[in-house]
Amino acid sequence: MRRKATALLLAAGVLFAVGLAPASAQKQTLRLAHWAGPAHQMVQTQEAWIKTIEVASGGNLTVVVMAAPAKPEGQYDLIKNGVRDLVWAVPSYTHGLFDMLQVTELPFLCPSPAGRFWCT
Repeated sequence: MRRKATALLLAAGVLFAVGLAPASAQKQTLRLAHWAGPAHQMVQTQEAWIKTIEVASGGNLTVVVMAAPAKPEGQYDLIKNGVRDLVWAVPSYTHGLFDMLQVTELPFLCPSPAGRFWCT
């Protein structure tokens, strides 16, 4: 009886340890949409960001930039409906969905435009 209990505990321990082992990473591709033209500064910034993601994931994660089938105000719907995995969206373009973020658009919040992101 004691041997059966020991064998059972040992088997359970082995199964538990195997379950904790990291799973082999599978390569995944994310589809990114944006509404800006190729000369836009944000598009160039996204290209650098995509390279950073690919390097950080060891090549297991890639991001493919695809043409956006929607206008800027429709970017949120692309994510919600599963058309794209990532989008570049501006919350103020989707009126009524991100009310808490509208505080960042209040006028005279900062003393100068240069400090608008880090003013106190």
